[in-house]
Amino acid sequence: MTADLVVLDFENAEVRTSDYESLKPSGWLTGEIINFYWTFLERREFRTEPCVLFLGTYTAYRISNAESAAVTDNISAQLSDELNHRQLILIPLNHRSHWSLLVYCRLTRTFYHYDSISKHNRDFAERAAG
Repeated sequence: MTADLVVLDFENAEVRTSDYESLKPSGWLTGEIINFYWTFLERREFRTEPCVLFLGTYTAYRISNAESAAVTDNISAQLSDELNHRQLILIPLNHRSHWSLLVYCRLTRTFYHYDSISKHNRDFAERAAG
């Protein structure tokens, strides 16, 4: 068995061998790859423009799969400062092993859903948007 070594590390966001290997043709996108890219964007590309919140995959999973309002209320309370000061919130959604992106625009108070497989995650995204 080969070790799943860290092949890339950026400010504590890690990509392991298995994540890197999953990007090959016929592979898939892992949550770790998304989190790594989110960290890079947030801390490098949008460092001087803190108008975008890149919600991590674990937090997004907890919100979109919560079985009670208490869970979402608790997460919202923890993120309240962040949520109140951001114009765009990017939320990665994973349903049935497929990633899509839910974007909330504060200016228009609108959710937008982006999915590479047309409407594969549409119902799930609508439930997540509330």
